[in-house]
Amino acid sequence: MTRGCRRGASSRLPLGLRLSDDEGITGVEFPVGGRFIDILALDRHDRYVVIELKVSRDRVVGQLLRYMGWVEQNMETSQPARGIIVANEITVSPMSGSSNTEISFKLRPV
Repeated sequence: MTRGCRRGASSRLPLGLRLSDDEGITGVEFPVGGRFIDILALDRHDRYVVIELKVSRDRVVGQLLRYMGWVEQNMETSQPARGIIVANEITVSPMSGSSNTEISFKLRPV
């Protein structure tokens, strides 16, 4: 997905979310250890929200969990991060994450 597409999506964030701005680094393609979170936002309670935009069938759940864990360990926050996946289709496959992870899903057509 192109940077312009991500910027367009970030301008349509759900109500109550705003782009993260960490020392001048905006939440669009936020750098995390050699990779990039598509959109890093904050909710109205200042909790981080990791948003991944997908156009292909990928192991998006594991990727989202990895980024959420990075945010919780590296950003100044004491609250758990939330994650949002935006995709045409999602396939839940074996995840490359911690076995101590609890996941709950809400799938909502838009």
